[in-house]
Amino acid sequence: MFRAIRKLLVFLDGMILGAVVGAVIGILLAPQPGPESQEQLRKAAADFREEIDARARQARQRAEQLAEETRLRAEKLQAEGRRRGKEEREVLEAAVSAARERLVRPAAPAGEPNVWVSPREAGRWEVKREHASRATRLFDRKGEAVEFARALAERNGVELIIQRRDGTIQERSSYGNDPHPPAG
Repeated sequence: MFRAIRKLLVFLDGMILGAVVGAVIGILLAPQPGPESQEQLRKAAADFREEIDARARQARQRAEQLAEETRLRAEKLQAEGRRRGKEEREVLEAAVSAARERLVRPAAPAGEPNVWVSPREAGRWEVKREHASRATRLFDRKGEAVEFARALAERNGVELIIQRRDGTIQERSSYGNDPHPPAG
């Protein structure tokens, strides 16, 4: 932004110098008598002054526009940084909570606890192990939560339970710890 203002000032200085030099040369080489030349110079100076004023207004408006755009970008980046920081903090808190829970609580009686995908406030989704007091991880999209939970259930050989937004069970998938294995 400062470069643009500096370029504008250099440009305006050049215009003023050019006008002065042009006026002097015009006076020296004028074919008309003095009063006509003076009137012509007055008109040229007035036109030049109007042009300079117009360009200065344009430059001021552009500088104000650049300042506003910069302010808006900074606010947007700040908001995005806060949002990402909050998400990362939630993920870390969930991971720390899960780690504490593993250290403090004994494992579930049937081996590894099942994995649940459940709705959360503000339209978010949590992946949580059965009997856990805190989420393993939070997601903005249900599909991402299901994908993460499915990989976790497969890796641990447990059941995956997916809930709808209203809390009812949408799907149950077993990955090695099937409570109701098929007959035969």
